[in-house]
Order: sequence, then C-alpha cells, then structure tokens
Amino acid sequence: MLSKLTGRAEPPAVPPTPPTRWYTALTVYRDPANPASVVRTSKTLKARSAREATLLYFAELGEAGPPKLPGTDLSAWTMVRFDISESGEDALEEQERRRRPGA
Repeated sequence: MLSKLTGRAEPPAVPPTPPTRWYTALTVYRDPANPASVVRTSKTLKARSAREATLLYFAELGEAGPPKLPGTDLSAWTMVRFDISESGEDALEEQERRRRPGA
C-alpha cells in the first residue's frame, strides 16, 4: 500500500508472534462396561496459546490413539472430560498475581 504522505510503499504490518508456553492437557476416561472405572491422564505441551495446545493434543490423539497404560486398553473407553490449562512458572506467577489483594 502506498503511503498518502510519502508516496512510498510500506510493507504490511506483521503481528508479533506470541511466546510459547507450557500447557497441561488433563483427560478423564470412563470404561463403558464398568462406569465406576475412571482413568485420569495428563500430557504437557508447548504452544503459543491454549487453542494451539488443544489442536496439538487432538492431532497427536488422532495419530497415536489414546494413551497407553500398563494393563489397560483405553481405546474402548469413553473420554468424559478434557481440560487444558497453562502450566509452568509463568502460569504460577500469574495465579499468584491474581490471588494478591489489590493486584
């Protein structure tokens, strides 16, 4: 685009890339044959946002299938809960800031 004042072309503004952060994906599986049987799994991912971490998690899940646990085949189980949250020092510092009165 040409600048109206100078008549020169200006390169389009490129938004800054957000830094990568650590996210933890928590998943709960339930055995349909025995609803009292519940397994919780977690996976740590490095991504630029919670959305990107979610997409990475489900891409890996689609390729490799559910997590492998000794003595338990989760492929027949039902995922009943999924949650992703920021983890690591940055997240802990942010949580502390929110807890402090007057912050």
